[in-house]
Amino acid sequence: MLQEDVALSLSPPAPTRVAVGPDELVFTPDGPLAPETEYVWSVTLCGQELSSGRFTTRTYGEAVGPRDLVDRAFQLDTRKGRWALGALEAEFIARYGGILLIEVIEGNASALDLLLAPGTDLSGTIVQSVGPLTRSSGVPFHHNPYLGLRVEQMALTPPNGAVTLSDLNLELAFTNAGVGLSDGRISATVDLREPSAEGLAERCAAFEAELGVGCSPCEDGEAACVSVQIEGVGGWLVAGLHLKEEEADDTGR
Repeated sequence: MLQEDVALSLSPPAPTRVAVGPDELVFTPDGPLAPETEYVWSVTLCGQELSSGRFTTRTYGEAVGPRDLVDRAFQLDTRKGRWALGALEAEFIARYGGILLIEVIEGNASALDLLLAPGTDLSGTIVQSVGPLTRSSGVPFHHNPYLGLRVEQMALTPPNGAVTLSDLNLELAFTNAGVGLSDGRISATVDLREPSAEGLAERCAAFEAELGVGCSPCEDGEAACVSVQIEGVGGWLVAGLHLKEEEADDTGR
């Protein structure tokens, strides 16, 4: 089953992204769905309906004062999430450690300004990893406690070589009076040529054989990119942690 053969529709309409796994389909809304609303969904394969059903959204998390979030840093632990493409999990986590740090540096009722960086777990202590920060300004916060952002590129610099996440999308909900994160969803594109293109053909072939989804074209046209989809990611406040804004690279939006 190829990803381009599968389509999902919702009623009321809402744009979504669909990831095809070895034995499941994972759909991610492009933005928050309407609260307390019943949706009817339908999945088609090559134009023929494969399955359908309905679900009702509920409010998850608690609204929090934006100003209360300022100067708070949180960790998202992708190691405890559900990976739609599980074959990537071990490789991805081995590259950068699996922890994403987010600090709120400014906020109001309509938007938050954030810093993002990879993190490291040092025997239970969460610290910022070496490498540039990514700044994302004006992230919409109209659907408090839900937050969704998109970053064009985020650079990771683990000990075994640099990795760039492209088209990084992150959605989450603040919980526990603004000290916890729940219901996190992460998607991004990873270039398998980073930090080395060695064994690229074999790795792409392995994904094709295991998942039915091979490598897709990167921006330069070479089929060397794969999509990372992670659901159910949670996190919590890291007391006393502040990311180093002087190294920030304003590539987010």
